[in-house]
Amino acid sequence: MLKTGEQMDENTNLSGLDPESAKEYVLQYIVSLKRVQQRRSQLAEELKLWSDRAGLAAEKGREDLKEQALAKCREVSATDDQLAAEERSLTMDIQDMKRQLEMIRRQPVATVNTDLLLAQLEQVVGEKDLTASKFRSVEADQALDELKRRVAEESNDAGQGD
Repeated sequence: MLKTGEQMDENTNLSGLDPESAKEYVLQYIVSLKRVQQRRSQLAEELKLWSDRAGLAAEKGREDLKEQALAKCREVSATDDQLAAEERSLTMDIQDMKRQLEMIRRQPVATVNTDLLLAQLEQVVGEKDLTASKFRSVEADQALDELKRRVAEESNDAGQGD
């Protein structure tokens, strides 16, 4: 069941992500799920080991070792229960995010035609007024000519003063 926006955990809400980023995000969750599944597999082996030890201790009449092994079994089992809940949660989150990812992939990709946008803008506000930039260019040329003239005068004055 896909959650509504209010129900959706902010960590699993893919809205606002592009398809590639959303895919990477989902993959991170899948990697986490795989790690939890691996850990649960290890715990199953560990549980079998301690259960076998408890049985062996019972056969040998070692109640103290049997109780320690059974305590370890309960500890391992409790950890496995926590990881099982996490696995269920991750699985549901991944299913929801995969649905969201499919919806994101189906959305049309927005492209911007900059030439068309500029033409539309010019229709609304008119063409760009180049007068100010032309004046700045002329003023800059005049300032440069004035600077060249001063440098020439100073170099003439310095040459005559010697």
